[in-house]
Amino acid sequence: MKNLRLIYASATGALASIIFTFAITIAAEFSAPFKNWLASVSGHHWVTKSIFCLIVYIFISYYIYSISKNISPAKTRASVERLTAGVIIAAVGLIAFYAWHYFQG
Repeated sequence: MKNLRLIYASATGALASIIFTFAITIAAEFSAPFKNWLASVSGHHWVTKSIFCLIVYIFISYYIYSISKNISPAKTRASVERLTAGVIIAAVGLIAFYAWHYFQG
């Protein structure tokens, strides 16, 4: 059961970090001051996003692991399926956003 709990927590943390990274990527493209602030933290906005993504993943994974008890195989499977869907949606969303951004000018 400990492995299921770890998989569940990790999948949930990964999904949270994907959503977070997707959101700040779009926000940074619409706000030059925000993008500049991200760059000022580590030297480049993508490096800062990566650091923040890692922090979100670790925090959420640890939190979910610490509060979850008796995770079933079905719940673990559902969390991995949500993660897979999140990855696909975020990838398609970013590709569509940057394609739109490219064709706008």
